Amino acid sequence: MVTIEEGYVYITNGKLNQNTIIGGITVKIYCGGNVIENGTNDIFFNAIPNTSANPNPKLLNLSKIKEAVTVQGILKSQDRGTNESKTALEQRNDLLTLCKGKQPVTIVWGTYNSTKTNQISYTDFNINKWQFKFVPDKPFALWSAGVNVWNHIEVTIQGLLGSSMI
Repeated sequence: MVTIEEGYVYITNGKLNQNTIIGGITVKIYCGGNVIENGTNDIFFNAIPNTSANPNPKLLNLSKIKEAVTVQGILKSQDRGTNESKTALEQRNDLLTLCKGKQPVTIVWGTYNSTKTNQISYTDFNINKWQFKFVPDKPFALWSAGVNVWNHIEVTIQGLLGSSMI
């Protein structure tokens, strides 16, 4: 079970239950406010033919709405004192599993309480782009000596909202 905290975005194939995520793979991304929602409405108009029964031509709006969410943040190595603690590299591998899973996942940020919710979640998040940037946080001498320097991995994830047809 993972408890949702402010300042993080969670991507999971587990079950969301208010402020917790139960089961599945869950990746915790430190965001600092870098969540971007955007959408487009590609509108196509087809004129309905003018007939004697319908002398005024009509326009039929066949709009195609696309919604996307982009998350920019950091995977941080967590304290190894808890069961759900993982290194940044382990979280990156979990996130790759979700990216390549070909199934929609849940994305959630903010917290939930019974009187006021500050939580946004989508259960139909289809990841279509990802990027990892490895920035060592220790001097090169330690890295060359075999010390794990990947305690922080920058990540950008983009996904489209909508039901999967698979």
